[in-house]
Amino acid sequence: MKIVFLLSFLLALNDISFYSKDTEVVIDIIELDNEIALREAIQKQNEEGGIIYINTKIINIYLDKPIELKGNSGSIIGKKQPNGGYPIINFQNTRDKGSFISLNVLGNSKFLKYLIIENSGSHGLIVSGQKNNFDHIITRYNQYSGIYITRTADSNIFNFCYSYRNCDLKGNGLNGNGFYSYGASNNIFNNCFSWDNSNNGFSSSSNENFSSSLTFKHSACWNNGNSDIFSGKYDFDNAKPLDKNMLTIQNIINSDENFEINYKYKKFNIDNAIIDGKSAAEWLDKTKSRTKGNGFQFGFPTTPISSNIKRIADKCVAFENKSKGFDNNFSKRYIGYFSNCVSFKNEINYHLPYIFKKWSNNWSWGAKKTEKIDIKETLKHPENIISSEKLFNSIKNIIIKTVYDNAFPDNINFDASIISLKE
Repeated sequence: MKIVFLLSFLLALNDISFYSKDTEVVIDIIELDNEIALREAIQKQNEEGGIIYINTKIINIYLDKPIELKGNSGSIIGKKQPNGGYPIINFQNTRDKGSFISLNVLGNSKFLKYLIIENSGSHGLIVSGQKNNFDHIITRYNQYSGIYITRTADSNIFNFCYSYRNCDLKGNGLNGNGFYSYGASNNIFNNCFSWDNSNNGFSSSSNENFSSSLTFKHSACWNNGNSDIFSGKYDFDNAKPLDKNMLTIQNIINSDENFEINYKYKKFNIDNAIIDGKSAAEWLDKTKSRTKGNGFQFGFPTTPISSNIKRIADKCVAFENKSKGFDNNFSKRYIGYFSNCVSFKNEINYHLPYIFKKWSNNWSWGAKKTEKIDIKETLKHPENIISSEKLFNSIKNIIIKTVYDNAFPDNINFDASIISLKE
């Protein structure tokens, strides 16, 4: 393992930009697909702090033990690769052996940047510590939620985080959320995006025993809860290549030798396909009945009534989700602060019977069912729907293409699309 203490000398040699709160020393630079080197560097960081740089396209995980970040300091930062992508931490080998391990942040004041986490048999990234900063993180193709925030994980910040195509295979999609916050407080999501997950985009619950505030800014979610994604039909209908990274598609290919060639030659047929030991049709039918497919889901049915719980959304967008764009999920009496939000073409755009301390410039159109909002102010409806949807979709496509290329669409969000709406 390389231990380098002269940081300026190291940067000159390796041309690595870095983040440091207190001029942290560099623990290691991981330059090969070397799980052992990564684990040893993390063990040292847990004891002493410091920075770990990952300068390789991928690190495959084989050992059946979670990767745990502990202690009260330390950074892990990925370096941009020659192909333009960023480092991947790939749990596929452990997942395929039936393991449920993840990247677990148990410590506090950690900083993670420019990392891609995929194919975990559990959640991709589990956060239990406090005051951590997650910046430019992609989580995808995990068995449960892409990012799971536990009850103890207070006061974390998520910037430019992307979570997509996470699917709970064994549970028929139920636990496959993009982001799931379970009772944590005072977390901030800024420029975070969630799409094509088997259940919800952003899902959260709260505990009445403490003041619980969740803030979402410049964030968006779309097309969550669409089971056709996981059979390949959604991509087929949109003339996209078959996404063989999804475990459901791997199940289908392994069970039907003709599926992939049929797909290539413009024929979609899953009559002979198997997903999780069931016929594909049976698996899909059960998935449709089990998943909710909400965009921003605030609260939980068992959450007690409490005025200490706040939900703040500014410049957030939810569209084309299976169920609701913004949903209280049967929770009551939350305090809402909603401004400059847009929800369109969901089954219900807004289902928020909250007490609102702020409600301004929020937009809605194209819902299949009537809104439910306990507020006197009305929602705005744009006159330029066609041009607006074209702009929203163009931004969506830029985000998807960039992330699929293992890169980050810096400073791309839907703010300009919101500003373009005309009443």
